[in-house]
Amino acid sequence: DVKTGFDPSKRWVPVNTGMKQFFTAAGSKSLNASLQFFPLGGDLAEVCAYPYATPKVALSPVADGSAFLSAIDAETPSGGTPTVPALEGAIAYAKQVKVSRPGENVAVVLVTDGEPGFWNDSSKGVEPGCSGNTIATAASAASDAKAAGIPVHVIGVGPSLSNLNAVAAAGGTQAAQIIDVSDPGQTTAAFL
Repeated sequence: DVKTGFDPSKRWVPVNTGMKQFFTAAGSKSLNASLQFFPLGGDLAEVCAYPYATPKVALSPVADGSAFLSAIDAETPSGGTPTVPALEGAIAYAKQVKVSRPGENVAVVLVTDGEPGFWNDSSKGVEPGCSGNTIATAASAASDAKAAGIPVHVIGVGPSLSNLNAVAAAGGTQAAQIIDVSDPGQTTAAFL
């Protein structure tokens, strides 16, 4: 996206490659995971109200990564970052998992290439788009997850994402992992 500086070859492609490597790595085979993407839906109202608590891949063993690989391959990048609706959905799903699987460790990992917001052509800038779609509200959601015993890890892919540290800290994981996007090969390796 020319307006926001988004270049899929520097973010989307290397992150997807890193996710695929994660879901096929020997060290991941003993894990269970679920997977959801954002933004999803059509217009802004649909994106903000999308049922993000229903993942594209429900909690399942990573031992057979094919469902994860297929889901990753089926997605394409689209504009806007509805962080709060997506994070709240992931946390709601994680809470359900925690109740249904007592004694197991449950965590949320938020991977994003932008802070909450949507490009507005008329104002030539970024605005929240969805109600309450701000770093402060995302941090509040992460704090709620932490209180429920669910840590929130944040991986920011791109430049100028230090505000995501507030979300990670509120989620009990101290700081976001910010991944540089200047070299796609290094981006994949750092993401993995």
